[in-house]
Amino acid sequence: MSAIAQQESHVKESLFHFITKNFPTADLNVIDDIVLSYVISILEEASQDPCFDVEGFIEMMAAYIPEFARIDAGQVCSWVLELEAELSRREESDSISNNDDSASSDKISLTLQSLSEMLPSVPAKNNRSHSNSESSENADSGRRAVLESDEHAAQCRALHEMFPNTCAMEVRLIS
Repeated sequence: MSAIAQQESHVKESLFHFITKNFPTADLNVIDDIVLSYVISILEEASQDPCFDVEGFIEMMAAYIPEFARIDAGQVCSWVLELEAELSRREESDSISNNDDSASSDKISLTLQSLSEMLPSVPAKNNRSHSNSESSENADSGRRAVLESDEHAAQCRALHEMFPNTCAMEVRLIS
């Protein structure tokens, strides 16, 4: 078993233990790789800055396990920081015992992508008409511009729903 798989397994076991300790009847079947990846990203954030967003973490976990919202924020913060410290100690002891440079590169890390990298590219559209006459040809292009504008607005709405904390100007700039 690789070091990453061992760390993921340890994080999962610790998460299960923490939840069942606080709520023995909680349904742990909803915890999947997405939740595990999220917890790992929070652990990485906590290793960089111990003042991570514990309220946001609780809110996200409560979406999967509603009982999680009733756990005290201080208790959650303590668990995250203890788990992060334990993983750091394990990593250090593994790298010391192996005396290998590859151990330090075998950390759990998530590839962070910007929003523009995740979305499909949309070619730039020129919606301006440079004609002053109202011919049927210009009316057709005007209708096309309105349709393209409606499509753009729908994409902006979808992005804003996916990322509600993003301001409308950022959403328009990305799309």
